[in-house]
Amino acid sequence: MQEGRQQLCHIRFAPLLDSVVTDAAISDLHKSYKQDKQNDPGFTTLNTERVPTGLTPMPEVQPAKEVKPSDLTLSPKPCDITQSPFYNITFPSRSTFTECDLLNQIFFPRFWNCHPMARAENKPLLRDKLMTLACVMFNGIYPYCQDAEKVTAVLAQLFAGFGRLRELIKKDVLAAYQGDPAAKFLAEVIRCYPGLTAVMVQRVAHELYKLNVAVYPRELCELVHRYTAIDIHPGAEIGEVPLPSPLHHFPLPFWRSGARSNGLNLSTRGLGFLLQ
Repeated sequence: MQEGRQQLCHIRFAPLLDSVVTDAAISDLHKSYKQDKQNDPGFTTLNTERVPTGLTPMPEVQPAKEVKPSDLTLSPKPCDITQSPFYNITFPSRSTFTECDLLNQIFFPRFWNCHPMARAENKPLLRDKLMTLACVMFNGIYPYCQDAEKVTAVLAQLFAGFGRLRELIKKDVLAAYQGDPAAKFLAEVIRCYPGLTAVMVQRVAHELYKLNVAVYPRELCELVHRYTAIDIHPGAEIGEVPLPSPLHHFPLPFWRSGARSNGLNLSTRGLGFLLQ
């Protein structure tokens, strides 16, 4: 059923989806792939030697804002399901987490059996992978929007920032690796740490959240919650991860601003296990 919906998406909205994956987005990702070896040899090969990098202390975490009952408001919900804007709308199946698999392959192709995609001469392979992700995400967003042009415009903005997002996620990998003496390879962090998967998906969901996409960003975070047991709200803004000091063996991206639109802040003290 899901495959059928994806094919239907390609047929009905192919002209729009073609504009989502731009040459600039592909070039930014290939530029990021090319920098992997310079960032750390472990991004391109299994490296048995732990090479220390410049260590910086963890930043001071701001205390969480006190929440008053008056700050919490609930939107009125329709009593009759037929009044709901989602009535009689088909949502995509969630028997698998396709978005997570595709994001892993796009952000870390060498570690998820997509090695040829990282080569600059194989741009069509990367374009096809991005188009597949665009179609899956289109099917996830469209039930909440019902405006194909708006959905494709949002996806185009998201994909244009994938090169920047990948550089942030690479820093997440390095921070987890440097902070855990038991980690022998970057491959171990990329393939085994549920916290990295949770942060990767949340970073993508947060970009959609900032673009005012309804529900779907939360859906992504809840799906990764199901697979990793790590729950991060899509509205939480994760700052750039500093490499840990020797006193912080289990680094966590720190919350830089409000987790929700009402300005609540989340403290990370006591949550240092997340990236493992």
